[in-house]
Amino acid sequence: MLKGANSEFAKGLNRRVALESILRHGPISRTDIAEQTRLTPQTVSNIVAELMPFGIIIERSIHTGKKGKPAREFLVDYDGFASIGLHIDQHRIIGSLTNGNGTVMSEARHELAEQRPDDVKALARTLIEQLCAEHPTVRSKLIGVGVAMPGLFREKRFFSGATFSMQEWDGYPVADAFSEAFGLPVFVENDATAAAIGENLFGDARNIGSFLYFYFGLGLGGCVFVEGKPVTGAHSRTGEFGHILVEPGGRDCPCGASGCLERYVSRLAAYQAIVGSGEEFTSVPPGRIAAAYESNDPKMREWLQDSAPHLATAVRSVTHTMDPQMVFFGGQLPHGLLEELVRMTETELNHVKPTRGHIPMPDLRLASGDVARGAAALPLSVLINPPQNHQHTGIGYVRPEEDNSLYNLLTGT
Repeated sequence: MLKGANSEFAKGLNRRVALESILRHGPISRTDIAEQTRLTPQTVSNIVAELMPFGIIIERSIHTGKKGKPAREFLVDYDGFASIGLHIDQHRIIGSLTNGNGTVMSEARHELAEQRPDDVKALARTLIEQLCAEHPTVRSKLIGVGVAMPGLFREKRFFSGATFSMQEWDGYPVADAFSEAFGLPVFVENDATAAAIGENLFGDARNIGSFLYFYFGLGLGGCVFVEGKPVTGAHSRTGEFGHILVEPGGRDCPCGASGCLERYVSRLAAYQAIVGSGEEFTSVPPGRIAAAYESNDPKMREWLQDSAPHLATAVRSVTHTMDPQMVFFGGQLPHGLLEELVRMTETELNHVKPTRGHIPMPDLRLASGDVARGAAALPLSVLINPPQNHQHTGIGYVRPEEDNSLYNLLTGT
């Protein structure tokens, strides 16, 4: 957690760390906020007074049994604000309206026959109206829309990278175009990173400072969290677990190497194992992997047996590099299949007992949320910890114009 600074030039930072303290530890007293953030109690009082009109922070009195005025403590009103998450991939767009605690208020999805960006944008706007229609008062409480996609964002534009999927979107200004269409601030992020952010703010990683997140998209991506923040790296490629070498001289990978993890462990690898074809695919038909798993297809069982040792190799390698508290697994594999794969991977890891002084293997756990909920976490995540560079390749956003917006309060002076 960041610490505050008692300086006239750090008002935005101070407001953010105070909000984060209340968000993660509330109900909490003014004295405890001050102790956690290293701000003075008076500074905390001033910040809380500024935040309360936005409907996010509420105050309550507690009776200590002592004479004098009752003590006061502050907590986040999770029903006082909301956000929308959109997960857009090769086949569908999934929307999730959540309150400030990540509780899903409504969901909607549409299958995508085409991937033309402007058509998807229009469909996304319709989906947002559909989500909000179920809660007539929620529109005024929205702090933004998060958009998560399987690729990278550079200066708020989408790039498909080496996945050869969704290339119609290459160079498309998602944040700007969607913000103009929706009339709301838009925050964009890679799907794996968004899922990990959602797990940190809303899920089982809420109080975990350092963890890894393995994400099964078409390939295998992920995210590294250190001290409560995602690590992006020099080129925003941290967490590319799918390109860990697990089979030297093995299957060729689009990245140019041979034997990368995702050539053996990914949705695409599972699909290729099922259909028994050496042909390359750029997408996986929805439901095909689930059907094979539910029917106990021998080819699916063989894929599981082959995948677990490779995944264990990758987990062990990254663990010895990052020393995480926990490793999460999520994405678009069927729940039962992913659960079994994680259990088999854990068994593989337990075959090697750490000796004294070596890093023990962390607990492995299934993620509690999906990408759409992770996308809904992006507005709150950026409010608490906005990127230092507004053109940061990992997160882009459109800054609201209103001078009295919560975003401006938390980032300005």
